[in-house]
Amino acid sequence: MNSEMLKGREDERQPSGSGYRGGQKVSPGYYWNLSTGELCIARKEGDSLPGTPNRCYIRTPPFLVVFLVPLVGALYVLVLPFLGFASLAEALARLLARLGAAATLSQFLAGARWLPGRAYLMDWTARHRAPEAQQPTPGEAKTQLEKLESEVKGRREKGEK
Repeated sequence: MNSEMLKGREDERQPSGSGYRGGQKVSPGYYWNLSTGELCIARKEGDSLPGTPNRCYIRTPPFLVVFLVPLVGALYVLVLPFLGFASLAEALARLLARLGAAATLSQFLAGARWLPGRAYLMDWTARHRAPEAQQPTPGEAKTQLEKLESEVKGRREKGEK
């Protein structure tokens, strides 16, 4: 009868499939949950592992724990900043992709011509004529100026501003 009880107790402590399960009674030692990275310590015979039976633990030798815990901590400290920069780069790339998809060619062309601080008083065709055609001769400039002066004088007499 003692051997049957002992055998039943041994079965409880044996790995079920790929390791020990949450709530299972275990012998003293270190048990590591690989999915969460949690390290549990069973201090005395018959302690049970935390969690529900769907949580899986593996028994880890003490010398491996002494080696792995600082290594995992150092890896966390070294990799975390790079993960932050990678996340930021991904977020910026997604934002730029969304902005690029929203902007059409006409929006780009309409916005590309406007420069803050400049006055666009001439029409588009006058600005884009050949340079020699844009400069009037001195005689043409004088007639244009006289025409403009007479127009201003006529509007002032009418009371227009």
